[in-house]
Amino acid sequence: MNRSNHYTQLVRICVYAFFLLAAQFWGGASVGIAQNRLIDIRYWSSPTFTRIVLDLKTKAHYDAFSLVKPHRLVVDLKDFDGPAPKKLVKIRDGIVKQVRTSRKDPKTVRIVIDLAKKSNHKIFPLKKISTKPPRLVIDIRRPDLEKADRAAREQTRKLKQTQGDVVVVIDPGHGGEDPGTVSKQGTREKDIVFAIAKKTVAKLNRKKGLKAYLTRKGDYFIPLRRRIEIAKQYGADVFVSIHVDSSFSSKVYGSSVYCLSFKGASSNAAKMAARKENASDFIGGVPLDHYNRDLNAIIVDLVQTHNLNSSLRLAGLMLKEIAKINRLHTKKPHQADFAVLKAPDIPSVLIETDFMSNPRREKRMKTAWFQNEYANRITAALTRFLAGRTPPVQQYYAQSGLILHTIKRGETLSHIAQQYNTTVSRLRTLNNLSSKSIIRYGQKLRVKPGKAAKRTKPAPTYHIVKKGESLSSIAQQYNTTVSRLRTLNNLSSKNIIRYGQKLRVKPAKTAKRTRPSPTYHIVKKGESLSSIAQKYNTTVSRLRTLNNLSSKNIIRYGQKLRVL
Repeated sequence: MNRSNHYTQLVRICVYAFFLLAAQFWGGASVGIAQNRLIDIRYWSSPTFTRIVLDLKTKAHYDAFSLVKPHRLVVDLKDFDGPAPKKLVKIRDGIVKQVRTSRKDPKTVRIVIDLAKKSNHKIFPLKKISTKPPRLVIDIRRPDLEKADRAAREQTRKLKQTQGDVVVVIDPGHGGEDPGTVSKQGTREKDIVFAIAKKTVAKLNRKKGLKAYLTRKGDYFIPLRRRIEIAKQYGADVFVSIHVDSSFSSKVYGSSVYCLSFKGASSNAAKMAARKENASDFIGGVPLDHYNRDLNAIIVDLVQTHNLNSSLRLAGLMLKEIAKINRLHTKKPHQADFAVLKAPDIPSVLIETDFMSNPRREKRMKTAWFQNEYANRITAALTRFLAGRTPPVQQYYAQSGLILHTIKRGETLSHIAQQYNTTVSRLRTLNNLSSKSIIRYGQKLRVKPGKAAKRTKPAPTYHIVKKGESLSSIAQQYNTTVSRLRTLNNLSSKNIIRYGQKLRVKPAKTAKRTRPSPTYHIVKKGESLSSIAQKYNTTVSRLRTLNNLSSKNIIRYGQKLRVL
């Protein structure tokens, strides 16, 4: 190349560079940085956090910072063109008040999120996936609400130690940003499974000895790993995740039940189902740092064989019950690597209710009748699975010498401690009771009897003689006899009891302090009030009071007098 040609090429490069920089500066050339636009904004509220999702034209470049007095989160979206509405959305869910926008400069849109209280936040972009455009996810979390929510679940686990109930956790799949399978008519999987799950929990909670809870209580997204953590916090004995299937064919239909497998899927259908359900985190939006550790590392390296066998048995019972109201797609339980089933100490199954891709089955799944009957079948299978099953807490009781005592009417901590040869202080410690706690009838208490624990022999009972009482009336009160009272108190037939005297009484086994029924005497010839009073170990004054007699009244032969 000669010097002239070299010079000409250098000039061309410089001119091209100049126009390229000018295009980027004035925004007039298509070769510059791609301009972004806000396509849509959506949000979901949970009891502890709010998720705001911005649908964008291209990947977001942003800065974020917090402000106080009042509390706000500010997100600056760079390289934006197009309109920016001043008010985006009002939320007012106790976490976020509203979302508004403004133009910081011609290329930057400022999004301001007004907060109800001081909160934590996490912001992360998501790539385009399926029909969803590039997104920016903003999670606003209230630490105080999360702490209270976690404490409530852990309190449930602690109550198992005193109540002895079996805990079932029902997981409605998907939610929030992740709708699951969506039909051509717009029916969403997350809505159908939530309806079935709610009905199942309500039915289980009517069963004695069972407590059931949902992983999500509304339409919001929960990562797969978080669902396991929630079940553990509840102290779950069984975990059931409910989903809806889909297929390329509109003719496929029927229910399936799956269990976990680390050895690979038991069928191609199981492999496809696991792939679909495990994609929930990527569709719903989970930051990449959530996957720094494999799920196996946060649970255990291997799932216990006993637990897998229990899961397979539960899956078999589910299929038998579901077959009563719906056709089965697979007649035996299948296994695959479902992330949501990776809890080593909890028997877990995943139910694919039916196929959303089949229009007839979609229409059927939307009916209240189907949802109610499906919930009935899940409840029946769980009831059969748990029938006669000793809750782990009771196994622990047997090993540690603890027993459960159900409080009867009138019992106090002092009385219960005396029965089991222990102390009130020990009962309070075992049951997390303070000195201000009040025990209730029917409440179950953990008790560890003393070494020589026996129901103590009741101490002798004494009775203070009241005015007008006789040995006969006292004997009647305590379900005993006059003879027994005389023996206990060394009284002869001639001894007269006196007002205020302390008598030893020993009630019979079925003794109840009953109000004495009135006793009457028919006056015989020659009898006087004095002789009648002596006969019934009472006084003339008492007889006159009982019979409305004055000192001037004279009793007559055959007259009926009340003497007790």
